[in-house]
Amino acid sequence: MKELQLRIRELEEMLAEQIQQSKELRLDNQRLAEENKDLRFKVNLMDDMLDNMYEGVRAVDSEGRVIIYSKANEKYDVWKKEEVIGKHENDLWNPPIGFTFNKQQIIRLKKPIKNVKMIGSSKAGKQFHIIAGFYPYFEDGECKAFYYTGRDITTLDSFIMQTYEIQRNMTKKNNEKKRMNGCRFTLNDIIGTSAAITSCKDKARRFSNYNANILIYGETGTGKEMFAQGIHNESLYSHEPFIALNCSAVPESLIESILFGTVKGAFTGAENMSGLFEQVGKGTLFLDEINSMPLAMQAKLLRVLQEKKIRRIGGVKDIDVECCVISATNMDPKEAVKKSILREDFYYRISTVLLTIPPLRERKEDIALLIQHFIKELNKRFSKHIKSIDPDVLSSLMEYHWPGNVRELLNTLEYAVILCEDNQTVLTYELFPNYIYYKKNRQCDFGEVSIGQDSFIEYSNTEDLNTLLDNYEKNIIVSVINKSSGNISTAAKKLGIDRKSLYRKIEKYKLK
Repeated sequence: MKELQLRIRELEEMLAEQIQQSKELRLDNQRLAEENKDLRFKVNLMDDMLDNMYEGVRAVDSEGRVIIYSKANEKYDVWKKEEVIGKHENDLWNPPIGFTFNKQQIIRLKKPIKNVKMIGSSKAGKQFHIIAGFYPYFEDGECKAFYYTGRDITTLDSFIMQTYEIQRNMTKKNNEKKRMNGCRFTLNDIIGTSAAITSCKDKARRFSNYNANILIYGETGTGKEMFAQGIHNESLYSHEPFIALNCSAVPESLIESILFGTVKGAFTGAENMSGLFEQVGKGTLFLDEINSMPLAMQAKLLRVLQEKKIRRIGGVKDIDVECCVISATNMDPKEAVKKSILREDFYYRISTVLLTIPPLRERKEDIALLIQHFIKELNKRFSKHIKSIDPDVLSSLMEYHWPGNVRELLNTLEYAVILCEDNQTVLTYELFPNYIYYKKNRQCDFGEVSIGQDSFIEYSNTEDLNTLLDNYEKNIIVSVINKSSGNISTAAKKLGIDRKSLYRKIEKYKLK
């Protein structure tokens, strides 16, 4: 009997344990169901987010089969989302044009590649123009997937190219009015008799006899484009066009299209359009601020200068290059090479001959001539009658070291001429910005400056250039408004700007 009771107790305990395990299993199943529900929610949310992103995203597994493909890809591809999942990427897309893509190298180095401009096409022949990224995905040290991102810029590029073409045509028409070849200046227009500037002009004349690549190095405001135009006008091809391109002013994604041109269909909105190399013919292509050109573009331009051939984007035909290329930089080219801003091979290719323009502080004997020349020009421009400049002012101008060179000198004189009265014939101290000189207890339109002793203070000991230039503009605006009795329309007319622009400047400088 006791054995039977013990057996019954054992069975009861076993049953209770099974019931407890069943409860725990039920709870585990419920927890798992909740986790699965949460996981499904997150997966669905992620899919919805990817499909509504502006950028296209697609991913492949380690074998190259598509596992993710967002709806945004359909903007620049022919495939629908349901058509690509599970298929191999090589069956869907061609390698991009002009970009060597080594997927295995990216995986091996474990480093993604970002912000690559790509022109590609699908197997069905639809072309696209995107900014792309390439990313390997690792787990436990093994590459499990590879994903791509792409932002469609075909419409943007097309719009900017059209805008650039309109601006170029307007510039071309304006230049035709001035000089048929697109130049405004000759070497004779460069003012100066100092040994430094005379030697520089003589070298430029000698260089103009040869169709060699020329690099012009000079600080900001020294007149690099004037020299480039002068060289063109002295050359055997002075009747051919002169076309200038500021490399820092063109979006990185467009510089190749502008230089080499495009063929219709290369990307959405692209038309058959010649690039600057074609447009300039046997003339001169001037590439200003060449140190702002992206390194990848330097490599492409290097090949053009070596082979003397270009190919339009999307084209299959090589076009001969016959022009002279003059480049300019405001940064020491050797320092730019050292800092990897300029490729070394590119530097040696563009600088068959190097022309270094001296800064104004190294040819101060030319300052008086430049002042005389600029005053004549400013008298015509502003209907003034300036005949001379105060000797003490001239002495200060001669001592100042001019970090902005000839351009800063012109701006300083323009400042003074704008401030002077209509019947004034002599430029005096109170008309000049106070960073040029300091005079004891000097009274001017903008207040009193008192520093104890007459002295000349170097630019480097005062505020930075941007602050000084802002003060320079602010002082002009205050003076002209005061002389216009507060009439904004009259002041705007005197300043040569519209009322809205003047109001924006008043707001910028918080003027009352």
